[in-house]
Amino acid sequence: MEQNLFFGTILKSLGFEVISTGARVRGSENYNGWDHQVLLVCMDSGVYVVDVGFGSSGPTRPIHLTHGETVKWGATDAESRLIYQEPSNPVMQGLWVMQHRNTTLDDWTTKYCFGMTEFTAQDFEVMNYATSTRRTSMFTYMVLGSKMIFDEGLDDIVGAVTLSGATVKKRIRQKSEVVVKCATEEERVRALKEHFGLVLSSRERAGIRGIVSELKG
Repeated sequence: MEQNLFFGTILKSLGFEVISTGARVRGSENYNGWDHQVLLVCMDSGVYVVDVGFGSSGPTRPIHLTHGETVKWGATDAESRLIYQEPSNPVMQGLWVMQHRNTTLDDWTTKYCFGMTEFTAQDFEVMNYATSTRRTSMFTYMVLGSKMIFDEGLDDIVGAVTLSGATVKKRIRQKSEVVVKCATEEERVRALKEHFGLVLSSRERAGIRGIVSELKG
């Protein structure tokens, strides 16, 4: 939410008309509550969905708000698309569904859904508080990170580096590998610096002590 809020502010400062709305991320079986934010950018050519905060499986390009619209995920075979889901009864509104697949041979995986209702700053304040404090939220018990890999020669994204708990993975197009599996907090701090360019201060490094996401090794 904070990433999309920041990017939306940049777009507004450049003169774009931007509407923020909430999204429900798909869990293992069902959708979660409102726990994500997407941007709707209104232009003469139509409305575009922009999302810079979903991580390595989020769209890397604006997607025209059209049923079945598909965009490439960087300079790879991966794709993202939008599907319009009709309401189950006339009282409800329809929902837009964002899906992703790593290759054209893979099945589409649903990532989240969203409606066409504008969310206010107060809405996101409540959502952000819940995702950062609720015990069932993965952000309260796991350290997560994501960084796109940009190829200057191709002028496009070719992969991503991700951190999930203690494991750093790198994916270049269809090739994925585990780069390092951290056993201690010192190792994870080094991994954050080496693979994500994040240098933590001594105070920041100490902030994880005694909480559930700390590596105990």
